[in-house]
Amino acid sequence: MNYGIEEVQKWAATVEGWFSDRQGRFLYTKARQCSGKGVIVEIGSWKGKSTVWLGSGSLAGNRVPVYAVDPHNCWYSEDGGLGRGKELTTLREFEENMKRTGVSGVVRPIVATSEEAIKNWKDPIELLLIDGDHSYDAVKKDIDLWLPYVIDGGIIAFDDSFDESIKKVLHEKIYSNPFLMDHGIIEVLVYATKSSKALGRLSRWRAYYLLSLDGISRFLRRFPWPLRNTLRKIGTKALFYLREL
Repeated sequence: MNYGIEEVQKWAATVEGWFSDRQGRFLYTKARQCSGKGVIVEIGSWKGKSTVWLGSGSLAGNRVPVYAVDPHNCWYSEDGGLGRGKELTTLREFEENMKRTGVSGVVRPIVATSEEAIKNWKDPIELLLIDGDHSYDAVKKDIDLWLPYVIDGGIIAFDDSFDESIKKVLHEKIYSNPFLMDHGIIEVLVYATKSSKALGRLSRWRAYYLLSLDGISRFLRRFPWPLRNTLRKIGTKALFYLREL
């Protein structure tokens, strides 16, 4: 099959999910660049939209295994609320999407929570995407559990970085981490590169820049009504643009 990025974009568009093409292209590129010194891990797969990008990038590169960790027991209600149960709700569709888009050869689903999956984990990780439970405690735990396995020069990425819980974790665990460098943002996808050596303040200018923008965002939320909504909309659009510079 053709694993060119334009073709992959068409396949990904057929899979239900919220990952944008720009974010997908980033994952595709980073997965394609993986050397094989570590594997690719995705925490939170849902029906596999982002997994298609990761798997296709891997197949276009060095065919690095993509471990897709998800309990596949969740669903979204009409009002956007997340529900969980004991029954598998998305596994069959996930597997069908992997076969239909031709990436099942490198994608290895792990039907478990992040905490369950890490218990028997041993492999080094070259690319880690955290996009599972978005609560503060869950995202923080995912970082604490999985970041130690990311190799020197490996990448850690997070989706939905405008969510308040995720933003707080990024502030505490990513932007403030002296062993993470080259921070970047694609829309709401935040990423950073792990370093084996702690970086000096000058080398971490990008992290401090993002921290300052986060501070501006917190300041805008303090404005009283009726200006608050208008200012937040304007401020959010401006910050959305500035974060990618």
